[in-house]
Amino acid sequence: MNTALLISSLAGVATAFGHSWLGETMILRPLYRERKDEGVLAPAATRRVLRAVFHLPSLAWALTGILTFGFVYHGTTPPIFFTVYGAALYGLSAAGNLWGLRRVHVGNVLLTIAAVALVVGAV
Repeated sequence: MNTALLISSLAGVATAFGHSWLGETMILRPLYRERKDEGVLAPAATRRVLRAVFHLPSLAWALTGILTFGFVYHGTTPPIFFTVYGAALYGLSAAGNLWGLRRVHVGNVLLTIAAVALVVGAV
């Protein structure tokens, strides 16, 4: 079994789950709970689009993690294009998280682990 790929898979899926669940409970629901008769968040369509865009990275991380687990399960090495895609997805997401929050956060740590482990596991 390729332990590095397994670590990458678990870190990617854990980040996706945490981002969606905690983001929904700690950011989106409180934001939408406030009464908005006018302003940017007044239209229901805007709130739906914002929610979808918020969860989109989680979907990408989860799918990448699940596909990585498929390589672990089958005992195969991911192709180079998948490795580059996954490492770029995780790495750029970690950098964006670090830049946006201006501090170390569990999300950018897990995404960095996922990126590095994916490359190490594919080599």
